[in-house]
Amino acid sequence: MRAPWFVIVMACSSGEEPAPDAFRAEGFCDFYMCLDHTLWKLPPTPRVGMGCGAPNTNGVEAIATCELGCRTATAEQTSDLCVKPPPATFACTPPATCSSGETFTCIEENGCVFPTQEATFGTCGCDASSGWSCTDACVDGLCGAAAVQAAMVGTWRGSITHSDSSNVHYQATLDIAADGAWRMYDLDKQGNDFGGGGTPGSSIFVRGQTASGGVATIRVIDASEEKPLVDIRVSPDRLQFKLGWNVRCTWYVVFDLQRISKTP
Repeated sequence: MRAPWFVIVMACSSGEEPAPDAFRAEGFCDFYMCLDHTLWKLPPTPRVGMGCGAPNTNGVEAIATCELGCRTATAEQTSDLCVKPPPATFACTPPATCSSGETFTCIEENGCVFPTQEATFGTCGCDASSGWSCTDACVDGLCGAAAVQAAMVGTWRGSITHSDSSNVHYQATLDIAADGAWRMYDLDKQGNDFGGGGTPGSSIFVRGQTASGGVATIRVIDASEEKPLVDIRVSPDRLQFKLGWNVRCTWYVVFDLQRISKTP
């Protein structure tokens, strides 16, 4: 049986402001531990110089439950220790009533902000007797989020570039599991721009298919950050997408990968 692991988060009181509770009394530090889907608050630990003493695991108090498990990375806030629920897939919500022959376009934000960018992911038509009937957008024979998610499963290898340069920055291998969990390895350079995945919560969640390709959310840097993936194009042997690195999505990390295997 694999030994359990835990994550500890430390927060030291400054001593400059009144403590909000007994656990943050002047001269003491708070410790939090994440173990087997549960967040625990440890007894306060005296400060040692500018730092804190070793955490005391005697007399811990359960304070919350992580329904999807604990992340392996440390964090400054207890909420960052839990694996977050996946973002919802795009859902079309036409008006409650319609007239025969009327149409409705399904539009959703693609994850890029300032200004918000929208993408069309489906259309609806109205029939006088049955009401609205909606269909997902289709690209490369893939219709809807689930089809794109399934097509991305496997092991891929290829080039990774930046949108402001045509030069290949490095080659890498990318595994994508059926549940969206991802891992990148076999890099031909030291480090990368967004971590290597492979930690709880590090997943790709396809949210919809659009006219320019799939839209997804990827969790990077040990699942502590979320970035949009746009223009996802999948064929039997090739996977292409752009990872929007800044909030405006004016700068991308561009992937162009070839299939190595259908299973990661």
